[in-house]
Amino acid sequence: MEDKLISDGIKSFFAIVLLTILNFYFPLLSLFVLFIWPIPIVVMAVKHGMRGAVWVILVAAIVNGVFFNPLMGVITVIGFGFVGFVLGGCINEEFSPFRTVVFTIVSVLISQSLIITVSYHFLGYNFDAVFTEALKSLSSSADMEVLIKAQLEFIKRIYPALVGISSLLTGILNYYISTWYLIHKGFRVIAYKPIKYWYFNRWLISLGLVIGLIFKSSIIFSNLNIVLLFLAFLQGFAVGRYYITKNGNKPFLNWLYIFVIIFIPLVPIALALAGLVDQWFDLRRIEI
Repeated sequence: MEDKLISDGIKSFFAIVLLTILNFYFPLLSLFVLFIWPIPIVVMAVKHGMRGAVWVILVAAIVNGVFFNPLMGVITVIGFGFVGFVLGGCINEEFSPFRTVVFTIVSVLISQSLIITVSYHFLGYNFDAVFTEALKSLSSSADMEVLIKAQLEFIKRIYPALVGISSLLTGILNYYISTWYLIHKGFRVIAYKPIKYWYFNRWLISLGLVIGLIFKSSIIFSNLNIVLLFLAFLQGFAVGRYYITKNGNKPFLNWLYIFVIIFIPLVPIALALAGLVDQWFDLRRIEI
């Protein structure tokens, strides 16, 4: 048993280091890495308990911190390590799939907030300087400078909403990819229902949007509005997925659906509206 623990720990450690290398030297793969980074920690937690997961996190953090940079060492602990620890712990303790999804999303939100705080206050990463540098590099005229400055100020204003949406998306994908991997490897894991069956509380979303519009001058309510609109979009996305896969799961249509959402700006707006309509009129004819 001890030999198996050490063997699996070494495999998980090298998997983390490999993913770190991909993230560090191949920036185009960073988004892909972000979604699968917690998997080695989740596997260790499910197979060998939380103690095994902690040891892998600590050893990987030391190596990443020494051979890459201090921030990477920090991210190993409070980033994907923390998320993998929470997700693996929920599965290990046999929490319900819904609670596991919620805990995973919350852990990602906490993780991203901690990384931003530690980077700014302890490691000297100045995000204002990044905005300023971006302004200088993109500005080619006085008029363009004013426009870009206004856009950057808007982004800084809605930054909490962007972090929340990023955490929601990352947490969902971390959960589904990790559970798919565990099931694929033969672990007895019950996954939460597919996204195409997701729905959100109509009163919470609708009343929240109305209140947010009334107090839209408030930075808190403007950020809340953006997050609620994203939830409406997510339900609209679920509606689209439901009808695309109604007559069978076709990979080509799935990828085409994602492509259209990313590259045609009006589609996300239409899906958000579809999500709001679905909350009240049940376009998928499923019990809510």
